[in-house]
Amino acid sequence: MRWRTLLVLALTTSLVAACGDDDDSATSAATTTAAPTSTTAESTTTTEPPDVEAAPTAYTVTVEDPGAEPRRQLRLQAEVGGVDRVTQRQEMTIEVRTGDQVQSAPASATEMDLDYTIEEVTDETITVAGTYEDVRVLETPGSDPAANAQVAELLEGFLSATATTTYTTSGAVRSAEIDGLDLTGSAGPMAEQLAGSLIESVESLSMPFPDEAVGAGARWRIDTETEIAGLPVEITTIIVLSELTDERATGTVEQVLRFVPGDVEVFGNPATVVSGELSGGGPIEWDLAGGVVPRSDLTTSGTTVLEVQGTTIEQTQTQRMTISAR
Repeated sequence: MRWRTLLVLALTTSLVAACGDDDDSATSAATTTAAPTSTTAESTTTTEPPDVEAAPTAYTVTVEDPGAEPRRQLRLQAEVGGVDRVTQRQEMTIEVRTGDQVQSAPASATEMDLDYTIEEVTDETITVAGTYEDVRVLETPGSDPAANAQVAELLEGFLSATATTTYTTSGAVRSAEIDGLDLTGSAGPMAEQLAGSLIESVESLSMPFPDEAVGAGARWRIDTETEIAGLPVEITTIIVLSELTDERATGTVEQVLRFVPGDVEVFGNPATVVSGELSGGGPIEWDLAGGVVPRSDLTTSGTTVLEVQGTTIEQTQTQRMTISAR
């Protein structure tokens, strides 16, 4: 199986994302709208506020421990015109087994510099426009130069794009889209699929605050059901709040992603999910006084088994995703 095919499969199971609609145009917009978030202290019943259209991703937030006094309701604050500058770095190692063949190599390490400009603020939502200031593929020991070149071409299409995201003040993603993606190069179709993957990953992995007041030591669980490139996924996220001030909240994240077995379609190819689970976590920090994108350093690992066109593909991977201020 060629490396390009393996790269697509790696993107499928590592970005925690779903592909967008196909479009033959030179530029395109990919869009997703998130379902509303509900919180509960003891149950997992999801309720939907009026006038909000439900979408494939739904969250349930359950407070397991409210933490120490003093407690308060966590909400993001922002002002129109504010700019949040971050660097998103992804590193990944992959081992892919197909039959008797095993391919093992560090995948390309990538970085994206984004500027998030606050465009609109209401009592319930914050809308930001993210522009890609720079994208980079970093050379890592043992990485495949051909794969690095493919990824670099893939990322260049984002330099002309703008990512617009609307968050609730509790940190859940209400909607997301990418406009102006350059699809004119040979990597255009894959870039569009990746764009859809990125916006869906923002949706499915957002970590909303509970409605209840919490304090240091608080623990809450976020249960999410979504799809990754047509693969049904159940996500359980546990957040423990270690410190809380007027401007910042810091804590740790533990996350488990379970791929639901069954027949699916991966980027247009019929496939069967045999099994799959990724787990891990790390530190996280929210800027409550002006930032909407939490800073985090999360590492996940696990194994996914797919059957594609009669071939069993077993992929074991470790991925580190870091979002930092710049």
